[in-house]
Amino acid sequence: MSRRGDAPPRGIQRGEAHQPAAFWVGLALGWLLIGIGVWFAIEEVGDAFGAFLVALGAFALVHDGLVLPAALLVSVTVERLAPAPARVPVRLGIALSWVLTLISLPALGRFGAIADNPSVLPVNVGRNLAILVGLIWLGVVAVSVHRMRSTRTENRAT
Repeated sequence: MSRRGDAPPRGIQRGEAHQPAAFWVGLALGWLLIGIGVWFAIEEVGDAFGAFLVALGAFALVHDGLVLPAALLVSVTVERLAPAPARVPVRLGIALSWVLTLISLPALGRFGAIADNPSVLPVNVGRNLAILVGLIWLGVVAVSVHRMRSTRTENRAT
């Protein structure tokens, strides 16, 4: 990264805006995909598009009002409480645990289960989720301990 007063990157003159072609290609593709998504949403929900927009707005409000502040609180807590070598593994463990839990929610809620057909969702998803999250955190502890020991060894050597 260049600091103020440093020479600009090669090929760029001072004061010249630098916008790589990849930015514009990504922007165009992004808007194209958004347009395709809106088109399919309109096709799928038909006359209920207004209700769809209300639900989409509600999801955005829940995200901005609950999920985002909770994520910020967890991030600040990890930053303050976890030792420096363990911060990255702890953050990865939190992210993996959240993603795994979110992916498992439909099976945990047994959505789609049929009362007279127990073979539709025959697995104890809650137990399996607990095992997987436990394994994730076992790995977090192992990596964190390794990183703290190697940092301590490096500090002794210097």
